[in-house]
Order: sequence, then C-alpha cells, then structure tokens
Amino acid sequence: MLTAMIERGEPFDPDPRLDGAARRSWLQRVPATRAGARCGCGACPSIALLAVDREGPYPSGRRVVLTAHVPGALLLLVLDDGQPVELELAPAGDMRFPEFPPVGEIRFG
Repeated sequence: MLTAMIERGEPFDPDPRLDGAARRSWLQRVPATRAGARCGCGACPSIALLAVDREGPYPSGRRVVLTAHVPGALLLLVLDDGQPVELELAPAGDMRFPEFPPVGEIRFG
C-alpha cells in the first residue's frame, strides 16, 4: 500500500502536482520504513511509519500529503521531508475498518 500511494497518490489540494523525481526519491526510502504504533481510535487501521535507519523521529520540514480513496474512506500518506511518517485511513461517518483494504480497491485520482 505504501508503494502504491507513493507511485499514484494525488497531492492534497492545494499542493502542487509532483514530478517523477520526488516520487522516485520517496520510493527509495520504502525498504527502510517500518510500521509503528497503530491509531487507538478503534475505527481505523492507521499507523505511524518509522525510518529504521534513523534514531528518533524524522525531522518535520516540508510536509506532503498524498490522497486516494477506498469505498467508505479517504486514504492519506503523510511525508515529512520525503520520509513517509503516517499512513491513515479516515472512515466516512460511522464506518469502521479493522484493517487496510487490498491495494486493488484503492481509487487514485
């Protein structure tokens, strides 16, 4: 899901469109990114993402939010200075998601 979001997620409005170089740079960080703490809300499977090749949190700088949709929810990938830091599934209304849906259910664009 992380790779699919980097490759095809759309910048959150009003952020500018992205070029291929930025996406390629972010993809290089995927192998060193691990799932961290899960959201405690009970309605979603959102997770923090950790850079395993760094000690402590990744410094927050330029933030980019990529978006996509799945039936009943908005999917968000947050990157700080090019490092993925959060993968969030935001349910609509009273919907609940115990886990992320299959990548094939993601609607990009």
